[in-house]
Amino acid sequence: MDEWALGIDVGTSRSAGAMANGTVSPLEVEGNRWMPSMVLLDQSGTIVVGSAADYQAGVYPDRVERTPKRYLGSSAPLLLGDAAIEVEDAIAKLIGVFVDEGRLRHGGRPPDAAVLTHPVRWGDARKAALVDAARRAGLPDARLIEEPVAAAVHYVGDRVAVGEYVGVYDLGGGTFDTAVLRRTDTGFESVGAPGGDEAIGGEHFDHLIYEHLGSCLAAIDADLWEEIQYGDDRKWTRAAADLLTQARRAKEAVSSYPSTQALLPLVDRDVVVTRGQVEDMIRPQIEQTVDEMATTIESAGLRPDELAAIYLVGGSSRIPLVTEMMTERFGDRIATRDEPKSVVALGAATVARGPAPAAGTAASATIAAGSSAVSTPAGRAAAAPTKLVRAWGLDLQAPIHGIGAIGADLFVTVGDATLHRLDVTGRWHWSVRLPGVAYGAPVPGPGTIHVGCSNDRLVTLDAATGSMRWQTPVRGAVVTPPVLANDLVIAVDDNQMLAAVSWRDGSLRWLLPLGTSVRAPMAVGRAALLVAGTDGRVFRVELAGGTVTWAFPCPDPVRVAPVVVGDTALIASEGGMVYGVDIRSGEARWGTRLGGPVDGAITCWDRLVLVADRAGTLSGLDRTDGKVAWTVATGGPDPTGVAVHGSLAVLDDGVGHLVAIDLEARAITDRLDIQSGAWQSPLVVDDTIVVPSGNAVVGVRPTA
Repeated sequence: MDEWALGIDVGTSRSAGAMANGTVSPLEVEGNRWMPSMVLLDQSGTIVVGSAADYQAGVYPDRVERTPKRYLGSSAPLLLGDAAIEVEDAIAKLIGVFVDEGRLRHGGRPPDAAVLTHPVRWGDARKAALVDAARRAGLPDARLIEEPVAAAVHYVGDRVAVGEYVGVYDLGGGTFDTAVLRRTDTGFESVGAPGGDEAIGGEHFDHLIYEHLGSCLAAIDADLWEEIQYGDDRKWTRAAADLLTQARRAKEAVSSYPSTQALLPLVDRDVVVTRGQVEDMIRPQIEQTVDEMATTIESAGLRPDELAAIYLVGGSSRIPLVTEMMTERFGDRIATRDEPKSVVALGAATVARGPAPAAGTAASATIAAGSSAVSTPAGRAAAAPTKLVRAWGLDLQAPIHGIGAIGADLFVTVGDATLHRLDVTGRWHWSVRLPGVAYGAPVPGPGTIHVGCSNDRLVTLDAATGSMRWQTPVRGAVVTPPVLANDLVIAVDDNQMLAAVSWRDGSLRWLLPLGTSVRAPMAVGRAALLVAGTDGRVFRVELAGGTVTWAFPCPDPVRVAPVVVGDTALIASEGGMVYGVDIRSGEARWGTRLGGPVDGAITCWDRLVLVADRAGTLSGLDRTDGKVAWTVATGGPDPTGVAVHGSLAVLDDGVGHLVAIDLEARAITDRLDIQSGAWQSPLVVDDTIVVPSGNAVVGVRPTA
């Protein structure tokens, strides 16, 4: 029986597949080597993907998500119409198209091996989410490799000697990545620090052309352009989608021809778009990508002339300006073969076809189904991180109030009423002035950021640009982060009122008076949320209508977000008590007293609840009965909550140190000096721990 293997590249804006059965070839879907990575929920409640979603996007613009990959590893669902869809389910539908197409060509048999690709800078959470999506798509044993490695496997083959280096410049539809790889006996390994930018790609170029076409439309009818930008009626959202399509087609056309024409919607007018115009729009971003490639080469301790080649990967690398500027900087080392979007999938299929590589090689799986192990270079055993290394710091000129993340993008509220967008490498992108001070962390949604402000406003902004989507008045200042639940944004104000508004336009859905102030972040589930009051009561509130199902009475104020694990709500109070509460009935299953008050976020690791208290102790509690399994003295009278990276717990001890605790050894392994006093716990984003430090945001890398 013929064996066959499958390689899949789930891209930010386009996805591709390849199969290996003797030879390796692209897996064409509907006659194309790639399909849009687009998902849409149709009126019957069915998730449709790819071209089918693209066809219906203009009809149902509120039901579509064009770049679902951005949200893998995030707790935020995709809001498609009025339904909240798990990101893993959406990605599974994309993967399933290639699985089904391959099976169709092989008598219905599933692949004998499957390899999926991921960006080189992804952390464990995002890789594990991709493995989960593959499992849901019927690939229980899928392996992962890094996208640059897959590209190198396809491009290079045996043409580069062991020990030689190649560069990979991957400019896709939604993101940009760079890497330097060294050929080994068994494949390739990454050297130096991979680079990139999740905000640069073909979609960003589309929006620049979209704004240009919009300015042409505004010159004809300014009011019409205003409606297309901000109108809620489907007529306007459809016109905006049509204009974006015209922008994308214009970008693609001028890659082959000096000029093209674009149709402006609703006014039946054509405008000429030239290659020169488009190049002027995108040149700053292309310059940035070329500089990033140079930085990546430098981080590997190499000169450009020490690379055998630099391969251009990704659909947007076909833009003539890319080849021109890369050649100007790096000379004749620039190389490309085949259709650039397919090469990553072809490399993945090549790896899937061969025998499983030796564990730890860069061409091996970084994660296998059911595992969270990370690959290590050939010849070295994996060592668990124990040390903390400061990777970067960015001074934002005002005290940090909160940090939220979408993929590798960070959104930071600071004390001067400003919201900043940066990324996990510490690069600043933009800042916007909020209508009031935001005291809590910004909350990510699908393409949006939600912020509660001190001037009695709940605000939603576009995550890509920072432009205001809407703002809604509430009864008082919002001093805790709002939450996103289904199609609602929910916030509690200083007048003790819980308000739920529409995620799309800010219109009020329901109000609930609580009778107590709230200083703890809320916890949200599929059907209900938990709201903790300073009078000790913790309410379960149903999302459908804002009714209270039960109220659990803690004897002391609760300033820590409850955590729901299975059917148990974990609640910690200022009196030092931690409770396990039945989520259905609101009855206590157990209660445990610690050595001091708890006012930093609790978290779970394995079967333990990790809680830091003001006595300077980190405790591991069995989450089934609350018994203390162990304690570690961390020092410091005012610790933040705990963040976990693998088996390493990290917390701010409140007296100027970021403390690392090995959870297996139950011992402190490192302390890193920071400026304590921030309101938020450390945040794990990919392989970086993001920490508030006075007026700065600091990126810390755990290392062995």
